[in-house]
Amino acid sequence: MPASSGASGAGASTKSPSTPAASGAAPAKAPASAPQAPSGPTPTTPGTYRYSQSGGFTALGSTQNVPAQGTIVVDAASPQGAGSWTQVWHSYIDPSQPPSDTTFSITPSGYAIVSEVIRMAGQTFTCTFSSPMLIVNWPPTVGHQFSGSANCGSFTVQASGSITGTQQTTVGGSPVTAYVVTTNVSTSGSVSSTSTETDWLDPVHELDVRQQSQEKGTYQGVAFQSDVTRTLNSTQPG
Repeated sequence: MPASSGASGAGASTKSPSTPAASGAAPAKAPASAPQAPSGPTPTTPGTYRYSQSGGFTALGSTQNVPAQGTIVVDAASPQGAGSWTQVWHSYIDPSQPPSDTTFSITPSGYAIVSEVIRMAGQTFTCTFSSPMLIVNWPPTVGHQFSGSANCGSFTVQASGSITGTQQTTVGGSPVTAYVVTTNVSTSGSVSSTSTETDWLDPVHELDVRQQSQEKGTYQGVAFQSDVTRTLNSTQPG
């Protein structure tokens, strides 16, 4: 799912996202116009999901490409009552570095971001939304809009976005129909940035099958920018 703090180089994401920022297959048997989703939102199967990656980060005049492979590690969900859970995703752009962590609230209304933990330049920031931001309604609907704000301590986040359409793709050779979620984020304070993230959400497996994020800004006066694309290798955890 989309990461949203604007300080992630790739978003956590729609369950997403990373770097200064933030922040989501078996055959999907559904009509081309809309994916077939379960009758209600459910947690993602816990485990490690592997992504092919391209792009990089630039800071202090130096560009570093992202590793060719990254992961998202999904924790087991914690029940919060009938039809409701919380679940944490850990997004590793560089598997040798600490992840960004996104906590989701899963309710009959859909998927919402509760908070994000961002690690950068040796610092850890916890961004807590004033109220959970419902990034994907249920059932998912093209045209759904969302917005939210978060306090990260030394900087703040403003995020908004929408489900803009559906997209046909394949994951591990199997056809998937995904909802396209676009999120725009701005931050102010010690991190001053703007970013855009596009996530393709497979509602059958509750996974991001593709993430593309672009970000530009400064951290404590140092300019940085990133452009990262991640593609899911399999809907089965490895």
